[in-house]
Amino acid sequence: VGLCRKPTQGLVHGFDLDDMGDLSKVLTGAKAVVHCAARVHGKEDPATELADQMKSNRDGTAELLRQAEAGGVEHFIFLSTIAVYGLDKSAEVIPVDHPTAPSTAYGKAKLAAEEVLTNSTMRCTILRVPQVYGPHAPGLWRKLMRLCAKPFPLPFAFIGNKRSMIAVQNLADLIRHCLQTKDLPEVILA
Repeated sequence: VGLCRKPTQGLVHGFDLDDMGDLSKVLTGAKAVVHCAARVHGKEDPATELADQMKSNRDGTAELLRQAEAGGVEHFIFLSTIAVYGLDKSAEVIPVDHPTAPSTAYGKAKLAAEEVLTNSTMRCTILRVPQVYGPHAPGLWRKLMRLCAKPFPLPFAFIGNKRSMIAVQNLADLIRHCLQTKDLPEVILA
């Protein structure tokens, strides 16, 4: 079963996290939901950013979960973010049980959505995902690729900004593994 932001050929139909409507025809009979949709940080109005993020990422997730439970879905996989840790950079490996302290509205809303899932009776798996890269990746990755395509040398050796990333293909493999495996931890750091 496929859902996306805009109606697309081959997918069931589009939906909006802020107003998803009735998905019962789509969710009834589905074994799992892989929830990848999110309102990401970007050009937000600072006065309403937290409320907007909560409405989309927490409340939209709660509504999708409610409808999935009503449809008899067995497993709900939620793509969260490492932003729930509130770290700009870290020289060490972050364990999954590292204290959460999100510093952005996006991270706060994703953590709030995780809390909704942990209170569900449905089997839920939370994937805390770093930046995803791959062909056609948007955002910072696309900007970095454009910069690398320039004909001048780049001073990356002098930059101390370390980031965790995951290839979209590896993330897809992790999701497939979660769909096929019964005994999973509740939270997985991708």
